[in-house]
Amino acid sequence: MNPLRNFFLFLSKVPPAVILLVIIGLAVLVTMMVTGTISAETQEAIRLSRSGEVTTSENTTSGAQKQVVVATIYIPAGTKIDSKFVRAAKVPELNAWDDAFSSTETLVGRISRRAIPAGNQIREIDVD
Repeated sequence: MNPLRNFFLFLSKVPPAVILLVIIGLAVLVTMMVTGTISAETQEAIRLSRSGEVTTSENTTSGAQKQVVVATIYIPAGTKIDSKFVRAAKVPELNAWDDAFSSTETLVGRISRRAIPAGNQIREIDVD
């Protein structure tokens, strides 16, 4: 007998509730696999952007870099910025904010207007 015909005969004898549970289980499994892959890629992109290693095909062709100031630690809102909290980093020009600070000296002593996550560029809008 044809194996495909045997499979369909078997399926016709399985209760619909069991088939529905199998379909839902497979959907959950596929969803977990896809989101896990996306999550891993997102985590890798975040890690690379914080370390300053991010390059894209657009950035590698021009090679232009811009110096910006990034937070080395999480800076809560209302915190006076100290030199230990920030560092200068070179990033591809296309990834740099127009209003990002380029020197730590101009930033030290100012008060953060909002919370600044570690690794983020510090912009004029972020401080008073």
